[in-house]
Amino acid sequence: ERTLSLRGRLLVQPQVTVEYDAEGQRRSVSEVTEIFAHSNTAITWDDSRKLASFIMPDEKIASDFGSRYAAVGPDAQKLDLSVRLFRAMRLADVVGSLGIQYVEDPISGISNILGQPSVVDSVRFPRDTLRVEAGDCDDTTALLCTLYEATGISTAIMTSPGHVFMAFDTGEPTQNAWLFESDSTAAILHDGTVWLPVETTILERGFVAAWEEGSRLWNRYSPSGEAEFLPVAEARALYESIPTGDAGFDVSDLDDPIAAGADELYAASVAATVAKLYEENVRRLERAATGQAARQQLRTLNQLGVLHARFAQPRPAERAFEQAIGLDPDYTASYINLANLRLIDGNPAEAIALLNQVTDRRPGSVLASLLLARAYQMLGDADAAKEYMVLVEDQAPELAAQYPDLTGRAVGRASEAEARPLLPWPVE
Repeated sequence: ERTLSLRGRLLVQPQVTVEYDAEGQRRSVSEVTEIFAHSNTAITWDDSRKLASFIMPDEKIASDFGSRYAAVGPDAQKLDLSVRLFRAMRLADVVGSLGIQYVEDPISGISNILGQPSVVDSVRFPRDTLRVEAGDCDDTTALLCTLYEATGISTAIMTSPGHVFMAFDTGEPTQNAWLFESDSTAAILHDGTVWLPVETTILERGFVAAWEEGSRLWNRYSPSGEAEFLPVAEARALYESIPTGDAGFDVSDLDDPIAAGADELYAASVAATVAKLYEENVRRLERAATGQAARQQLRTLNQLGVLHARFAQPRPAERAFEQAIGLDPDYTASYINLANLRLIDGNPAEAIALLNQVTDRRPGSVLASLLLARAYQMLGDADAAKEYMVLVEDQAPELAAQYPDLTGRAVGRASEAEARPLLPWPVE
């Protein structure tokens, strides 16, 4: 423990003694040597998962800071998007408002030593990055991962040649990945949910810019296998957080991000996200629908309906789904999406009527069973909800695991938004 609290590098002279038996006699050999004991901020980059030791969601200052500024406001309730997305956006912009300076280690910059086990680098504790408002890519990655993990958002360490960045779990089902994919943005599918890559050294430019740069790195290096995606939960099982000791300062000693413009940066990020996910996609899909064959148009209409529904435009959404049903009365996705819209509107009985049309044609529909479980839960019929979730668990256990409130496995006192994750919106 004394070694783990060391700050700076210290030359020590240990004596090593080896005792052994030989020819019936106990013998020993001793030797004094010199070694360097490195600071508790030291790291070697032979295994990128080691950065998990500097991701510290339980450290008081970082945890308090994250909790203090994680509130997302009414946008998370108004739009049918994962609350984690808004929280991640908010915390990225809170850090971005502080204007953290990019300062690479002059002796062992990460761009030159990533993957070299013989070179010792240094990573700041997240609380210290907040305090000095400076750091390189590993410092800011450890900081943002810490704030996300401390507020219930799972993260992953990501690397490209000579660089470290991160990704976070939106909580969106993988069926919704198309919503986040564009010419400038990427979505990563992992364990049944959509993760977004984020470049942490340009947060002052806003969340969308950081997402776009993270996407550029992922798209450039992942096809060749040069990009790593290392979930922090798995990495921390190997590399636990370093004991930090007393900070010598408190969260109240840090600069106030609200005074520094965090609210304005967040408002701009929400607007940019709506423009990216909704407005750009609507324009693209409306152009694509012109001249499409009927089967292609069905998918496009469902995508348009999903966009309208999720961005609080129920009437255009309803028109798109009904138009798709008019083109093909047997197109299952349209009925499921229209039922989802009815659930959002608080009409579970109407949703059940639509879903029964699906199960009459396709008795084994997993998504129909999932929505039926939610509908009956809303009606207070726990037995029926459980019966449909058993069908989901039998056919798609990974999907069922994302809905612990429906399987009866929810624990703790999670918020309503977290306890009731988004339902999938199929497009085909």
